[in-house]
Amino acid sequence: MSLLLGNTIASNQNPGNQIQNLSFNNGGGTDNYLFVAITHSNKTHSAKYNNVPMTLLGTNVFNGLSQRVAFWGLANPATGSNVIRVQYGSSQWNPTSIYAAAFSGCSGATGYIGTGGASSPNSKSITISANSMIYLSGISNNSQSYGYIIGGSTRTNLFAHNTNKQVEAAWSATGLPSGATNCTTKADFGNITNVKVEIQEASAPPSGNQGNFLMMFN
Repeated sequence: MSLLLGNTIASNQNPGNQIQNLSFNNGGGTDNYLFVAITHSNKTHSAKYNNVPMTLLGTNVFNGLSQRVAFWGLANPATGSNVIRVQYGSSQWNPTSIYAAAFSGCSGATGYIGTGGASSPNSKSITISANSMIYLSGISNNSQSYGYIIGGSTRTNLFAHNTNKQVEAAWSATGLPSGATNCTTKADFGNITNVKVEIQEASAPPSGNQGNFLMMFN
């Protein structure tokens, strides 16, 4: 079954609390998968959907930006409208960036790679399986007026969030070939991070990028 991106939602709210809830309709289909990306100030957190714990795909703490990014996934999530529940280590008083996407025809997510700020444009590669999609995110001090480039294609960024830093993201095109794929984040000037993950089509062979990672950057 082909990988299909379904419902999505983006939120840039200040929870003013230790708990943040976001209603999301996961839809339905076969080989369902829920992907959630969260960026916020330097606090730990956990994520659940319909009160089921999600799996941490990878996380980075960018000390120079005072930001944490984490990607979460959940195979075979409950269908229909349910709640994404994020619990922070302590009350969160700054706006957060939350993005959620539902997939069908998906075997899961793998290959999280996060790298710290580098001069824009910041280009890094990820090795993927055929027909996967790539989610690419960047954090910067400055605005991001340019679309990211994934696999040679300039993409329309999904949102522009302010968490006291500038956070944006983009999806690759579908039907990408297997192998190393270049991913470029762009800020108008200055440094920008580069964080990405592969969303795999059901029955796709392993890409070689496996495991969860926590990286610390000054």
